[in-house]
Formats: sequence, structure tokens, C-alpha cells
Amino acid sequence: MQLVGLDASDNAVTAIRPFMEDVPIEYVLTTQLMPSGQKIATADIVKGAAVYKYAQATGYASEGIVYGAHVHSLVCAMFIGTTTQVSTKAAAAWGNADMIGRQTQ
Repeated sequence: MQLVGLDASDNAVTAIRPFMEDVPIEYVLTTQLMPSGQKIATADIVKGAAVYKYAQATGYASEGIVYGAHVHSLVCAMFIGTTTQVSTKAAAAWGNADMIGRQTQ
């Protein structure tokens, strides 16, 4: 096993070791360098869609994420408790600089 995912609904799985670009790993083809312990998109994720890992929504795509890409904090606004903390990159992608650092419901 080289990827960790728990549910068929997961659109992001965890790489258990680093991978180079364009490497087929089980059912995913990496599109960029993938650090160990990071999420890989198992499907295209459109801007604003939920990112699911381990059968849980862990955040929202702040920009489109393509199949095989690294899912990281610059492309995903993460949940913190019951709120989402909006990053600078996510706020810029959504066209609302006033949201930076704000906690949103």
C-alpha cells in the first residue's frame, strides 16, 4: 500500500512516501512532485467543492484541483472546528481580500 484512503467518497488520499511527477501509484497518476504524508487528488475537484479525506470533508478547494495534483493549504481552505479559516491565497482566488484570516461559518 502506497496510498491511504478510507472511503470511496474520498477525493483526496494520503501518500505514505514521496513520489516524483508522472508516477502511477495504485489508482492515481501524480501530476507533480508529491511529498510524503501529503494529499493527492483522486479526481478533479472544482473550485468551491469539498475535499474529502478519510470519509470526512476536510476543507474546500479555493481553486480547481486536477486529478493527481498535490492537495495542500494553498489550494484548499481548511476547516477549523465548525468554521473555515480563510487563507490569503483562498481569499484572493475567491476575489475577496476582506476575508483573509477571518473565521467563516
